[in-house]
Amino acid sequence: MSRPPSQERDRRSLRCPVLLYLSAATGIHLVWETAQLPLYTIWSTGTRLEILFAVIHCTAGDLPITASALALAALVARIRRWPFLGNRMALTAMLLGLGYTVFSEWLNTQVRQSWSYTEAMPRHCHGNGVGKAE
Repeated sequence: MSRPPSQERDRRSLRCPVLLYLSAATGIHLVWETAQLPLYTIWSTGTRLEILFAVIHCTAGDLPITASALALAALVARIRRWPFLGNRMALTAMLLGLGYTVFSEWLNTQVRQSWSYTEAMPRHCHGNGVGKAE
């Protein structure tokens, strides 16, 4: 079963902005992962190859997170009848990505202990002691 030509044209016209978004996000993630490296212990304990692998691994991991957040935000936008790639959808995608990132940081530093922060990493939430260094 094929789609009507107008639907196929609409799908193709969305590919470019989505690919541009994902490409820009990947570049931003690469800069972010590199910039925050001194806040993780691998910066002082890892070899150059381990540090390079961590940057590439984390940046590559950010891409499916970004794509999933964008896809979920697109679903919400469709359900709520928001403009595709409009401000509400963009904010929803960013909040979903941020929410997953906070969860992942907690899971990997506190539960799995797959990586750890240096003392320079801001972790304190004032008033409730959450995230307080021991």
